[in-house]
Amino acid sequence: MDKEKRQDILIKICCIIASFALWFYIRGTENPITSHSIKNIPVQVLNTEALAQNNLVLLPDQSFKVNLNVKGPASAVYHIDKNKDFKIVVDLSKYALKAGKNTIPIEINESPSTVSIVSENLWIDVQIDTLKEKEVAVIPDVQGDLTPGAYKEEPVISPSVVKVNGPSKYVDMVQGVLGKIDVTNMDRDVEKVVELIPIDGEGKAVNNVTLSASTATIRIPIKKGKSVPIRINTTGEAPNGVTIETMDVNPKNVEITGVSDAVNNIASLSTEPIDLSTINADTILDVNLEVPEGVKISNDIITVKVKFTLNLKKKSEKSFNIGIKQLNVPEKSTITLDKDTLELVLSGYEEDLNKVTPEAITATLDLKNLNEGDHDVPIVISGIPENLTKVSQNIQTVKVNIKKTTEGSNDNVDSSE
Repeated sequence: MDKEKRQDILIKICCIIASFALWFYIRGTENPITSHSIKNIPVQVLNTEALAQNNLVLLPDQSFKVNLNVKGPASAVYHIDKNKDFKIVVDLSKYALKAGKNTIPIEINESPSTVSIVSENLWIDVQIDTLKEKEVAVIPDVQGDLTPGAYKEEPVISPSVVKVNGPSKYVDMVQGVLGKIDVTNMDRDVEKVVELIPIDGEGKAVNNVTLSASTATIRIPIKKGKSVPIRINTTGEAPNGVTIETMDVNPKNVEITGVSDAVNNIASLSTEPIDLSTINADTILDVNLEVPEGVKISNDIITVKVKFTLNLKKKSEKSFNIGIKQLNVPEKSTITLDKDTLELVLSGYEEDLNKVTPEAITATLDLKNLNEGDHDVPIVISGIPENLTKVSQNIQTVKVNIKKTTEGSNDNVDSSE
């Protein structure tokens, strides 16, 4: 039984070997005709420069390929190299084209002689755009920090504008061309030739355009400078009933550069005059600075902000009865006054008036060098707070009678001195 199985297996193996041998024989001797589809054969685009005559341009990043059906001996069909054995073209100079999608027939200039092309009327789509040109500014991108005490002025650029050329789709995206220049730790003028990069409104690079100049020369003037304070210049007075409590300027200091003699002689910069009579509420004003000739403010500061804070509280008046005191009373004398108090009226804000007591204010008569008899002595007021104003006092002088007394008697004398 085992012997029969082994014979069956041997017979099957021999049949398989015979089948392969017969197949190889037929392939090698008969080579039958067969059809085959070859995909993604490259197409060459000719005469793209002819588009410019009609203000057109071929859009970039397009891949042109076709599929061909071929027929021929199997040995030829299956050994075709699609990248070497075919030359397929489209000639843009032969057609009236427009901006947008154009469907153009291909031309097969070269193909393997051992096969025939079965495919007919093959076309490809070609995207074309309007050719556009415009001028844009060169934008300096100044990077890095200068040495302390040095300040950069406006860059000088040559050329300051360049032409951008290419498909309108991409030219319209370009908002400027960027030139980067590094001034790290510089303390004198810097000049460099920099590469120009077309950019869009977000600062991103735009490809597929050409520039009339690929580089530009950028010079950064660098000056020594110093920091000076800003002084608020005012004219006139605040309206009646308005008290300006504070005036603040921002920034408080600015950096100035320029001719050394001019810079060295400047201790501060003033604002243009502000008319205080126009200030009737808390406000912030944009005020120009007065800049001397030959001096420039760094960071292009032209104006500063001046903040006015007002006190609009109404003022009132208050009366005080003040006792009259005598100074430098003559010895051995009796002093008689026709008035020993006065009424004093002060003006100010109510909260300030309420803080004042009669004892804080003094009214005095100076009797120094006065002889016996009657005298009109002026009253001297002191102790009125600076934030209050004297409105009136009911008497300006006091009639004083001085009478000599006998030894041991000194009635009605105020000896406070």
